[in-house]
Parts: sequence; structure tokens; C-alpha cells
Amino acid sequence: MTVLLGYPLLRIAERRLHPLPILVLGVALMGLGYGSVALVGSVGPLLLSAVLISAGVLLAFPSQQTVTANLANPASLGSYFGVNALALAVGGGLGNLSGGLLYDLGRRLDLPFLPWTVFCAVGLATAAGLALMEARSVKPRTRELPAEPTS
Repeated sequence: MTVLLGYPLLRIAERRLHPLPILVLGVALMGLGYGSVALVGSVGPLLLSAVLISAGVLLAFPSQQTVTANLANPASLGSYFGVNALALAVGGGLGNLSGGLLYDLGRRLDLPFLPWTVFCAVGLATAAGLALMEARSVKPRTRELPAEPTS
């Protein structure tokens, strides 16, 4: 799906939205996709959940890089991307750990939907926070390319 739809899906979104709303949409789709796993009972709907998650990833990841670049002070661009990469690594590690713990807890409590509903809630809360940032006009700057020198 990444190879086939990655570029076209992002280009379609970019025609209508700026990077931050695309990031909000991507994160919301991922949250809904993970939440929908709690509702599936067969392989077909599970594949639809995977498509929803994949579409969210295809929108969110490139947009996240653009939003980071737009928020960064040009003199500190490398530092912004470094902190961004560190946050993704720490968040990924904590996400994997908490996902495993939630899965085990769900099995013990006979609540197999527990991890998926928590993932959905976290994703939707993150999307809401990003949307609030957009609404409060904490908008990232857009980078203008330097003018070409004239001879």
C-alpha cells in the first residue's frame, strides 16, 4: 500500500489541506484504525482496519516531518529534527511496552478490546490536541526558498 498509494494519497491531501491538518487527519485515521480492530471478528474487517491504519501512516509521517521543519527556527533546524527523532524513539518504545502490558491486562481481565480502545483514545486525543493547536493559530511557518542570486 505504501508503494502504490503513498505519493498519490499525500498529493491529493496537499491539494486541499496544509501540513498540520494533514497530520491531524493521519493521526485520527490511525487512531480509528486501531480502535476498529476491537470490533472485528474475521479477517476481512481486520484487513480494512489495516488499510485505515496504513492510510493514516501514509498521511501522518511525511506531514510530521514538514510540520517539524516549519516550526523550527532555521538556525536550529538540526536540533529540532534531533529532538523529533528522539521523541519518536522514546514514544515508540513506550508504546510497544504499554501495548504489551495492555494486551496482557486485557487477557487477564477477559477484555480483549482493551489495548485497541486505549490506542484509539490516545490517537484521537493526539489528533484533537493537534487540531486545537491549529485552531489556536499556533501555525507553523512556511519556508520560503531564498531568491536566486542575480548576475
